[in-house]
Amino acid sequence: MAVAATTTTSLAPGESVPTGTAGPNRPGQSTKSPITVPDGLDVPLRETGALEGRGLSKKPIVRFVENQTRFGGVSKGSPIISAGGATSLAPPDIVIGTVSKVIKRPGTLGPILEVSLAANLDNLNFVRILLYQPSTERIPTP
Repeated sequence: MAVAATTTTSLAPGESVPTGTAGPNRPGQSTKSPITVPDGLDVPLRETGALEGRGLSKKPIVRFVENQTRFGGVSKGSPIISAGGATSLAPPDIVIGTVSKVIKRPGTLGPILEVSLAANLDNLNFVRILLYQPSTERIPTP
């Protein structure tokens, strides 16, 4: 089971989603990326959790999302992007997918988010390993 730190970043209408070479998305539009920011989307600016694979027949989930009402709640359709940082397995701002289901839990436990992946992994045979070193860990060159 692979675990990677991710961030659910939700944007206000008019802001763009970082998509690498595919270009930015705007509310109600999509470029090469399948992620579209719906008009009128008003959800939290940032929630952080851990993406967890569950095998071939199940969608991955995000755990450890805080249940803080001051930020609002994560909703279906919210984009999921990588968080980056010193302890992350990936650089920041790589599009992972969108929230397909929010599973509420009792008490102070945060929700579990089911994720529809942006990439089709059905025929994935080979992967490229990123040798990523966060800027905070790089040795400055003289």
